[in-house]
Amino acid sequence: MFPIPVLQVSAEPTDSDTTPAELRTPELPLQTLAQSTAQDLQPVLPTNDTPIKRSCSTMQPFTTNTRCRHTTLNAMGKEMKGCLVGPMPVEQFLEEFLPPSVIPNYEPLTFSDGTFESTLSALHEMKAYEPFIDTMSSFAPGLSFINTHNHPDTTNCKSFTFQIKPDICVYADGTSPPRARQSSCDVSAAEVIIEFKWDPHHNPFYTPASGPSTTAHFISETDKAMDTLGQIMTHIIRWDREGATVSSAIFYNKEPHLADFFHRYAQALPALRGVDTLVTLASAEEARLARSQLGLSATRHMLKVAVPDVDDTGLITLVFPAPSPVGQSPIGRCTRACPAYDIDNDRVVMFKDSWRVAIADVLPEDAVWACSHNAIIPHIHYRLVLNIVGKQLCEFASSHQLVTAVRDALIAHKDTYHKAGVLHQDLSAGNIVIHDGKGILIDWDLSKLIDIKGARQVTRTGTWQFMSAHLVENEDTTHDVEDDLESSLYVILWVALLWTKTYLTVPARSLLMKQVFEVDELEGVGSSTKSAFLNSRTQLRGDVFIDRKPLDRLILALTELFALRYIVVTREQQDAYDQTCEHMEKTDATNMTFIMNLLKANPAYKLKTDMEILKSHNRIIEVYDFHLQLEGWPQDPPVEQILTSNGKFHAKRCVFTKSLCPSQVELTTSSKRRRVGDN
Repeated sequence: MFPIPVLQVSAEPTDSDTTPAELRTPELPLQTLAQSTAQDLQPVLPTNDTPIKRSCSTMQPFTTNTRCRHTTLNAMGKEMKGCLVGPMPVEQFLEEFLPPSVIPNYEPLTFSDGTFESTLSALHEMKAYEPFIDTMSSFAPGLSFINTHNHPDTTNCKSFTFQIKPDICVYADGTSPPRARQSSCDVSAAEVIIEFKWDPHHNPFYTPASGPSTTAHFISETDKAMDTLGQIMTHIIRWDREGATVSSAIFYNKEPHLADFFHRYAQALPALRGVDTLVTLASAEEARLARSQLGLSATRHMLKVAVPDVDDTGLITLVFPAPSPVGQSPIGRCTRACPAYDIDNDRVVMFKDSWRVAIADVLPEDAVWACSHNAIIPHIHYRLVLNIVGKQLCEFASSHQLVTAVRDALIAHKDTYHKAGVLHQDLSAGNIVIHDGKGILIDWDLSKLIDIKGARQVTRTGTWQFMSAHLVENEDTTHDVEDDLESSLYVILWVALLWTKTYLTVPARSLLMKQVFEVDELEGVGSSTKSAFLNSRTQLRGDVFIDRKPLDRLILALTELFALRYIVVTREQQDAYDQTCEHMEKTDATNMTFIMNLLKANPAYKLKTDMEILKSHNRIIEVYDFHLQLEGWPQDPPVEQILTSNGKFHAKRCVFTKSLCPSQVELTTSSKRRRVGDN
């Protein structure tokens, strides 16, 4: 479903309010629905390839960095500011998204100027909550407004290391908590979340002093505003998975629009509110059977959905655990996947729910799994059911099985690349699972047909920690097959460092994780620390993994191999190579041997020939096969490794990506720090 609506209520602006110069931003032009056509709102694509997307949902499942709560919220706000359209006139906003014509038995609003005077006269923010609730409740008798500012959600968000306690939660009557004034917070049942910001400088939006235009800007650039934007969106917002439409500012004590929003919302049917009506509560018996088959506790909340079968001739009824809240931005695919119980066929399947990118050149995942080139109409909300349920890569039975699983994924990658002409583009630790001892490469929904040139989206797909050094260092370069092959090294190294014993000290292991996987980019520049690691290999000069010499040898061999891509070729050497190639075309056979030897001595020639090796699936798979046949692989189940104990790094147990359900990122434990709970 769509994210629930979020409002910010502040001290009401006056007509004399002006916009401080420091709040103005040159980055996002004002757009209103009336002034913009669908073509106007299409993203401008890079001419070469899509730039890297370092979003919260992409990076957090694999990060080992601690992030301060306010730092994280600020980053999320900056991430979302480029995905906003507005301010849209509030009258038009209400007519577009809550039209009375589709609300059964709609009763118009009666509103008087000064209705919210008790809210505005409050001495400070917390004193405004109850007057607001008392006033707004009269306009929306079908909703319950609950003051939750001091009552955190301890059920849904218990895995968070900071408290989730919105100022006001709005519930539909009949949901928990009931309309009685019990101040409990349940974000899973909340229809709307309201956040009060009493300081105008906390407001991430403002109305341009010149009034609506196509060149004015409405997003504040202050840190406080970005913190607010990372928590909620001000005014009234209508979200989809690519961004949001922002209403214009509401003078809610003089104008009826805020009251009218809740008045209409209270009368609207669930589908108009953004509820996915295809998902329902499982019955007690269905839930009991599913929990038994899935190995879940008797208290786990269970949902039910029907999905069309492969031939679209019937429906498959699935019962699955309700997802838990996560601290990620609402934009993007919001992919959830988990084992589910197929009631009709009495079996456990893998259920994937996502908001697939609706672009003509982006294949649906079922088309890729079938290696099909048939045109399939793209869908926005997408559900996929697979008849296999794999284990996480970090649940390997032995390090030999870990390496085998990655090798198997490369074979699948090779077959799809050569037989179907599809490049996966996101080889990561979360996109390889183990099933019956074999590795399976999953999450194909953003793979790319190799005959498509140029960018398909504004941002590049992939997981930052596992991207090739070339992609990390060059933001706008083309994502090619050699990048995916190099990612296989980082998958093995990342899992091995976190789940096998090493000779490295805790600080040394933590530093290696940071240097290879947590590299930071300068805006528009990228980072060279990954290529520096490949070229130096100082951390790999001796044995790294205890009693695992084949694993040591494999990682060193792969590192040396992929380092060939990053040989430094000077401009003079490249010019000399080009001139020699031109001279070869004109020389006779008697001088060919001398010219060829001269050419081979040039580093540019070595780089060219090495790149042919690095593009070859067979050559990379041969390296894996050779080391898998070596003696000395132990039977070593995963053992969670400790990272630095000073609060900067933590290991994590559940390491599913956006493609698997219980993604978890461990972060520090103070009340002002954040942790992403299971997905």
